[in-house]
Amino acid sequence: MSSIVHTTNTFHLSFCSNEINHFFCDTSPLFSLSCTDTYIHDVVLVVFASLVEARCLLTVLLSYILIIAAILKTGSAEGRRKGFSTCASYLTVVSIYHGTLIFIYLRPGTGHAMAIDKVTSVFYTYVKSLNLQP
Repeated sequence: MSSIVHTTNTFHLSFCSNEINHFFCDTSPLFSLSCTDTYIHDVVLVVFASLVEARCLLTVLLSYILIIAAILKTGSAEGRRKGFSTCASYLTVVSIYHGTLIFIYLRPGTGHAMAIDKVTSVFYTYVKSLNLQP
């Protein structure tokens, strides 16, 4: 649904340039190429990104609560240590992944440096390419 809305909104823009100053073609850098006012498009982007990210984070939080509860039921201290060690590494990756998404998509569209977004996108792309499954 989010992709359809953003694609439809993008078709209503007129563009002054065709060179995207970014690591990959993304919605925010695409909006920066527009000659028209993109305020409404930026608001829609933030609303949809907030809803999607909140749902994902709640799902991850719930699953880790259940995992921690299962680890605590483990009888041996060694089993709990291994369980928490595994969870810690995955939580680190999840934090980096979702942290970069929040940094890129859930802040105002005006007045921030595109160079910072490019570097952040490299981290996001790298973590996403790891494709770690808990």
